[in-house]
Amino acid sequence: ELPIIYFANDSHEVTPTERAKLTQLVETLGENRPSIILHGHTDWNRSEQYNDQLGLNRSESVLLTLVDIGYPAEKLATASMGESQPVADNQTTQGRQLNRRVTLSLHDTRRSDCTRSKT
Repeated sequence: ELPIIYFANDSHEVTPTERAKLTQLVETLGENRPSIILHGHTDWNRSEQYNDQLGLNRSESVLLTLVDIGYPAEKLATASMGESQPVADNQTTQGRQLNRRVTLSLHDTRRSDCTRSKT
């Protein structure tokens, strides 16, 4: 199972706890290096435009962390979902915390190349 990387309010900094999750992922994958898409998500505290950029900044921070750990950059792509896909109620503190995240998904390279994009 791929980890979910969580962020503090209005931040795109990968904390040591979240970096440890990414290190564990790289160790678990071993020599198997599938392409991964990093989807940045936000809560709804700011404007839609601001949140789209924050989501992208979060996904790019995770990309840079994975590269720093040793994952090949060409196997990674970023995307921002902004506030469009909440997994919890944005009206509660706990819900907003759960929505500030980057999700990882494996990309089938047989269908198309992995590219950086903002959706």
